[in-house]
Amino acid sequence: MFSRFEENNDSSVSSAESVVLQSFSNFPRNLAPNFRLYIRQGPEMNSSTTRNQRRPKQGREIQKNMNKPNIKQQLRRGFFALAIVGALLTLPKAQAQPIPATFNSTDCEHVISVRTVGPTTIITSSITACFHGTFEGTLVGTERDVIHPNGTVTGQASGVFSGTVNGRSGTCVTSLVVSLTPNGDVTHWVVDQGTGDLAGLHGQGTTQGDAIEHGPGCPGSGFDCSDCPPATGTCDDSFTVDYTGQIDFAP
Repeated sequence: MFSRFEENNDSSVSSAESVVLQSFSNFPRNLAPNFRLYIRQGPEMNSSTTRNQRRPKQGREIQKNMNKPNIKQQLRRGFFALAIVGALLTLPKAQAQPIPATFNSTDCEHVISVRTVGPTTIITSSITACFHGTFEGTLVGTERDVIHPNGTVTGQASGVFSGTVNGRSGTCVTSLVVSLTPNGDVTHWVVDQGTGDLAGLHGQGTTQGDAIEHGPGCPGSGFDCSDCPPATGTCDDSFTVDYTGQIDFAP
């Protein structure tokens, strides 16, 4: 009984050895057989094994190490770009130099409407004004004056100036705020929104002294930038105002 088992067992071992030897015959001559590698890549491998699990650990380590320099290189480029941006932001900005401005205007006002709201009277007028001095040209706009019961007057005017400012030509928006009280006049003017060579123009200031009234009709002098009466209408009132302040041109 034992001899028959030994005989069958010997034949099974011989068959297994022949299969293993036949498998090793496929290895390159200069590569030693590796049972773990053979078992991992053998034909009985589970079909659910992923590609990364099939790949030898050494190969994954090589690929990982090869990716490290690329990642570091990308980080260096990113930090270098941020450094350039930071340096540009810290560069000193050019400052606009203020320029003193002195000029006068001779205005022709044409009343558009007069209305009363309770004890308050509101007058709306169209304006054509001729500017001389730092501002040389013509302003066309609208003025709204509010006469309060206590006798004070507040007014707002705005329009588009066309001409030259300190030798530069173009257009800009001019705004004026006036407050007339028994204690005196308070006027503040602002210019901005320039076009042409006046792009980047900013300026502000006040009036100098009291306005010189010319009364109804065309002014006797100073109104030389337009026909009189101008396109805005007959001069229901006219006067001359002196202005002072400063302007600058943004770089």
